[in-house]
Amino acid sequence: NSHILLLLDGADEMSAGNYASPLQAIAKQITGWISTAHIVLTCRQNLWDDRTNYLEDFDIYRTLEFSYPTQVEEFIKNWFTALAEPEIAQGQQLCAVLHEPGRSRIQDLVKNPLLLTLLCIEWHFREGNLPETKNKLYQNFTENFYDWKQDKLPTTRQQRKQLNAKLSELALEAIETETNRFCLRQEFVCKFMGEPEDKGSLFYLALELGWLSNVQ
Repeated sequence: NSHILLLLDGADEMSAGNYASPLQAIAKQITGWISTAHIVLTCRQNLWDDRTNYLEDFDIYRTLEFSYPTQVEEFIKNWFTALAEPEIAQGQQLCAVLHEPGRSRIQDLVKNPLLLTLLCIEWHFREGNLPETKNKLYQNFTENFYDWKQDKLPTTRQQRKQLNAKLSELALEAIETETNRFCLRQEFVCKFMGEPEDKGSLFYLALELGWLSNVQ
């Protein structure tokens, strides 16, 4: 029996190269001894449902939304209980606020596991501030991320504003021009954010904060 577990996360984000799709590229590579390993692959549904799916022998599992309120509240309880210093009352307060009249929009939003995680983080940092849209939730999470890093790597509001703007420009240009939008060439990033060795550059700051990762 095989003792190897191969995890291929985000197949839709990889380049297909000379193949028709990333799934075909993967199918061509998982041959020989590696084909006997246990392989777990994740990708967006539109790629998997494409008529030229070359991995149709895989068992298929789809991420489902949580039910509200049962599973959403169970997740919130577990999340706040698992903190280094459990904040059980905080979780209970979040559940109570979600039950208030006029909260149907946010109730529907947080059935998504990722968005519910972000909401728990948001509530932990800014109790009483409940965003009503996905865009506002992401905006608040960005600020929470900076606040979380503030003790180890202080940033000013001006630095945050400049960094967010440049990261947005970088992402847009990567989507429009780069072959691989999720693994960018250093020279490409430097055009927007300066040199990574320069401690005064936005590139250096993004690496230190963790917005960008240096992949060798």
